Amino acid sequence: MNIKETKNFVKKAHKKQLRKYPENTLYYTHLFRVGNILSEYGFSDDVVKAGLLHDLVEDTDYELDYIKENFGDDIAKYVDFVSEDKNLPWKERKLEYIRKLFSNESPIESVAISIADKIDNLEDSKKAHEEIGDDFFKKYMGSKKYHMWNYNNYFNELEKYLSNKNNVSINEMLARLKKVLKYLNNN
Repeated sequence: MNIKETKNFVKKAHKKQLRKYPENTLYYTHLFRVGNILSEYGFSDDVVKAGLLHDLVEDTDYELDYIKENFGDDIAKYVDFVSEDKNLPWKERKLEYIRKLFSNESPIESVAISIADKIDNLEDSKKAHEEIGDDFFKKYMGSKKYHMWNYNNYFNELEKYLSNKNNVSINEMLARLKKVLKYLNNN
């Protein structure tokens, strides 16, 4: 499937899902933005497609085998490394995600997808915070403390992971992520 066909598939697969913020926003718009971020930073079509598919396994009934059969081994591998195990309790799930993503086995493409996902989520959080303040975190995440613990922990591990890698696109994405994270930590 090409990118347009992948977008159409993602739209159908996530058709009944909505984003937490803004309310009643179709979920696939997040996936499209993740794909756009990856494209903006010059990643290949396969990475963009994997970015579009990154929540498929954890948020729908589709399994990794479906991605492998319909999109190929590489895309399935990229998605696998950014898929959380929703059977685990929240904190354990977040820690396991970080451990898996920043392991030696994880492809750098998966890290790029994850950063694009975090950029989009945090830029939405920033907009929501500017509009409704800390009530956003209470309403949608339960607590700003836990929300920021997760993202700060992720960012610290990401910086360690990238310390011996030199990828211009990822470094530019990292700067964008750092900027929005700084805003949320200070407000």
